[in-house]
Amino acid sequence: MGDPGRPVERVNRREAVAYCEELTRRWAAAGRLPRGHAFRLPTEAEWEYAGRAGSTTRFSHGEDPDARRSGEFAWFGDNSDANTHPVRTRQPTAWGLYDLHGNVLEWCLDYAAAYPCGSVTNQANLAGGGLFRIARGGSWLYGANAARSANRDTYTEATRCSDLGFRVVLAPVAEGNP
Repeated sequence: MGDPGRPVERVNRREAVAYCEELTRRWAAAGRLPRGHAFRLPTEAEWEYAGRAGSTTRFSHGEDPDARRSGEFAWFGDNSDANTHPVRTRQPTAWGLYDLHGNVLEWCLDYAAAYPCGSVTNQANLAGGGLFRIARGGSWLYGANAARSANRDTYTEATRCSDLGFRVVLAPVAEGNP
């Protein structure tokens, strides 16, 4: 909201998708887009893979059962003073990604659906339907436990909240890919 150092917020999913499409168009027109690639929202599986950064624990920084270290990595209800904060002011994940565990929830491509049983690889619910879409991560509004790697929330595409934003990925566009 007027501060380019803070995360994007108060944007609905349709606007986030439109932003990705416009960014793709502009980069392609400028000759900066790798051939066969486009900007888009991450799938829910991609988001969690990035959020876990190779870990299998509740948070990318470890189990942290009492969320004592979470304040080093995320802005959430207990340390945010009820507001977003400039990006890159907490510690990154082991893969160097910032703000995955807090500040704002992030829109994903997927429709909301229950997790399938058993083991799956890069599960995405893109052809589904329904009213709700997925947002991942934690936010300044909720407690540290909501900033865990597996946290997921559902919203309608038109939802616009002060703790809901998005992250852009650059991905190959190929048959069968989102």
